[in-house]
Amino acid sequence: MSSSMSINTLKYTQAYEDTMPQTKEEQLARARELYHLNGDRRRARQRELYHLNREHKLKMMKDYREKHPDKVKKWNHDRYMKGKHKVAIFRQELLNTRFGGKCKQCGFTDWRALQIDHIHGNGYEDKRGRGIEYIKRLLKMDDAELHSKYQLLCANCNWIKKYENNEVTRRRY
Repeated sequence: MSSSMSINTLKYTQAYEDTMPQTKEEQLARARELYHLNGDRRRARQRELYHLNREHKLKMMKDYREKHPDKVKKWNHDRYMKGKHKVAIFRQELLNTRFGGKCKQCGFTDWRALQIDHIHGNGYEDKRGRGIEYIKRLLKMDDAELHSKYQLLCANCNWIKKYENNEVTRRRY
C-alpha cells in the first residue's frame, strides 16, 4: 500500500516538475503572469495590512520625511518632472499626428506656442481633468469627433478668436 502512495506521489512530483519553467527568463515570465493574475487579491491584502498598521505606517513616513527632507524634496521634484515630461510627449504626439502640427489660421509650427482651441468656445465645460488625462482623452477620440470640437491655433490666433467672439472672461479680484 505504501509503495503505491509513493508511486502516485512520484508521478505527481514528476508532472509538476514538467510544467515548471526551466530557464530564469521563463521563471520571471511566470512570476509576472502570476503577479498580474492575482492583482485584486494582492491589492486587497495590501489595503488590509495598511489599515491594520495605519498609525505605525504614518508615523514611520513622518519620521522619514523629517529625517531626510532633501531626499523627499528631490523625490517629489523628480516625480513632478517625470509627469510633466509625459504630458509634453503626449501633447506633441497629439499636436503633430492628429492636428498636423500647425496653426489652422496662420500656419505657425512651433509646438510650444500651439494651443488646442474649442471651436464652439465651451472649453470651460469640456475640460474635465487636467494634464495627461485630458490629452489621453483627446487622443482616444476618432478624427471626425476631434475635428468637429477642436482646432489647433497658435497663442496669438487663439486669443484674437476669443476676443472677437467675446469668450474672454474677466476675473473679479
